[in-house]
Amino acid sequence: MVQAQEELWTLQRCIDRAEQKNISLNISSLEVESADIQRKRAAHSRYPNLNGTASFGYNFGRTIDPTSNEFIATSLGFNSISLNAGMTLFAANRINNSIRQAKVNKEAALATYEQARQDLALQVANLYLNALLAKENLAIAQAQYDNTLNQLKRNRILAREGALNKATLLDFEAEEASQAQNLITAENTLQLALLQLKQALLIPADEAFDIIKPDFQINPSAYEIQASKYVYQSALSTQYSIKAAELNLESARFEKRIAQAAFYPSLTLGGNLNSNYSTQGRTLLGTDLVTQQFPASFNGETGIVSFASPQPIFEDANWATQIDENLGYGFGLQLNVPIYTNYVNAASYQLAKISEVRAEKQLNLQEQSVRIDVERAVTDLKAASKSYRASERSFEASDVAYQNALKQFELGTISSFDLFNVQQRQQTAQQQLLLAKYDYLFRQKIVDFYLGQPIKL
Repeated sequence: MVQAQEELWTLQRCIDRAEQKNISLNISSLEVESADIQRKRAAHSRYPNLNGTASFGYNFGRTIDPTSNEFIATSLGFNSISLNAGMTLFAANRINNSIRQAKVNKEAALATYEQARQDLALQVANLYLNALLAKENLAIAQAQYDNTLNQLKRNRILAREGALNKATLLDFEAEEASQAQNLITAENTLQLALLQLKQALLIPADEAFDIIKPDFQINPSAYEIQASKYVYQSALSTQYSIKAAELNLESARFEKRIAQAAFYPSLTLGGNLNSNYSTQGRTLLGTDLVTQQFPASFNGETGIVSFASPQPIFEDANWATQIDENLGYGFGLQLNVPIYTNYVNAASYQLAKISEVRAEKQLNLQEQSVRIDVERAVTDLKAASKSYRASERSFEASDVAYQNALKQFELGTISSFDLFNVQQRQQTAQQQLLLAKYDYLFRQKIVDFYLGQPIKL
């Protein structure tokens, strides 16, 4: 069975994948969509509203015919329809402030999303650098093991020829076993680092995955001149958490103005259109003369008297005819003057003032938090720079000492125990240099983060 070839992932590809799959970031994007819908709703609040209603029912016994307003003793079915429209003409600028607040809330939600996206990129970069560190550590462990194995093979030949005692050969075999253990530990560390990165990217654990080792140079002196004050000033304009806090404060101020508008009168314009239908509804077609005869007597003579009287002619009216004939409409103005509202308006205003103060404190707290983080980041970067330079010198010195000890061992002037001690110091110094290198890289990325620079290698 042919195994699937591992894909090599760059840091940018990992960041793009995390932004696409991260659940928390997706939830934050939903908050942006929700804020945009609320903005649209606020914008439409300045337009007139229009509502239609319709009802149908059946009455039994004595009731009022809705089409004629007459009492009838016959059961009837009825249908009423209406259209109602309304528009606010004056509300002490409440609608405009609501629209402005909704726009600010959307910008705040977007800033919160961008901050979460930046934080996620920094988190992925940290995991990526940990995996790179593990890869380089594995390469060093492999090289150290190969070197020890070559020494062991060479010494086995010397031992067979009698040029090396058995005790020294056993020392090299023990060293080879120790280096093999270090190699396995380095392999396990790399697999764990890759697993943690895959989990952050929501990639299945059994899926083939590997990362690219970019070609980058370490230049500690490039960041030594960065002052925390300069980085902090840059962070104030680049950190979306600061922008979100500022926008939340602006939103709280609009909320106070909206609450204050409730103390002022409001004026609305309304209109309606309505009509009715009844199963007893009739239409007057005209009149007809009806002659009626009555017996009468006059001066002792009896006869017949005829009278002609007009009688209305009706026919049952259909639904469309009744709706047309019963159509009515009107409009009006309504002035609402708040006099006493059971402390509702006053409480809303007081709460809005508290929200404004809270938002100011949140902004101050966020600025303070960023300042502390920036000062720590700059201090850590300078410390990492010094540590990296010291580790360079330590490794160079230990490597020279190891090469010298190796020559002395070959000449027989030092024992294998002394050689292994010098070799151990050289390997420890090499690992410390590798740790210092990636620690410096990560500290540099944090400072870049506060400077508003993209996270890249």
